[in-house]
Amino acid sequence: MAIEPTALIQSILAGVFVGAIYSLVSAGLTLIWGTMRIVNFAHGALMMLGMYMAYWTWYFLGLDPLLSALVIFPTFFALGYAIDKFLLRRIIQASSVAQLLITFGLTLFIQNVVLYFWRSDIRLVTTSYSSLYWHAGGLVFDAPHVIAFFAAILCGIGLHLFLTRSSIGLAIRATAQDREAAQTVGIETKRIFGMTFGLGTALAAVAGAIITSYYPVNPDSGNQFLFLAFVVVVLGSLGNYLGALVGGLIIGVVQSTTGYVYLAQAELPLAFVVFLAILIFMPEGLFGKRLRR
Repeated sequence: MAIEPTALIQSILAGVFVGAIYSLVSAGLTLIWGTMRIVNFAHGALMMLGMYMAYWTWYFLGLDPLLSALVIFPTFFALGYAIDKFLLRRIIQASSVAQLLITFGLTLFIQNVVLYFWRSDIRLVTTSYSSLYWHAGGLVFDAPHVIAFFAAILCGIGLHLFLTRSSIGLAIRATAQDREAAQTVGIETKRIFGMTFGLGTALAAVAGAIITSYYPVNPDSGNQFLFLAFVVVVLGSLGNYLGALVGGLIIGVVQSTTGYVYLAQAELPLAFVVFLAILIFMPEGLFGKRLRR
């Protein structure tokens, strides 16, 4: 198969666009792990809930998904905080198996509630820019992907500034690095856990809202993103949110170029191969340490 340079560049750009979404989802997942030591299997389901909220605010209020993200973020932050306070806080000292079962059970609960109320129908959001395209240098840029990319980048920058410049962000990083030392200097780690889970949940929900302008909404929408988020988290080093932001872009490009050079059906299997290879040959990921100062 002859590879056209323009088509290859187009596929790489497509990978960068979707990779920014992977980065945002994965940053929330790795932040929760790095701070709380909990693998959150409900992350994809919470992302899916964010997609449904974006859909319904568009359907009933005509609100653009990007604008609905401004409402979704505080709503899901509160939801995540409540999940930690009333559910996870009770098993924070339990075995990893118990924690996995709790978050997996939460996933099943969310998915079945959504199926009960809204069935498995596929729902689509149509915005004023849904069919808008730009052409430049032989490349085609569709507005929904480009806008979602820049929105995800802004969220990633905001997350970095929050974690490095705010007192709460620094407390989260301190708790992630050494929980006992953080408690010694007066940091309320239980409160930090709640804020961390709330932040991770809000990031997943906002990522879901951002992509509803081009991605169909249904009860299984978050599953694929959850699997890829785990790949990104391992690639970027467990607990390293900066690694997750970079790793998401890498996985997005690997996926898109694989789909172009080979077949679209090979994208997910290759991601799984990458996941296994990293676990075997680079168990600490590309960026080594969990969190950077």
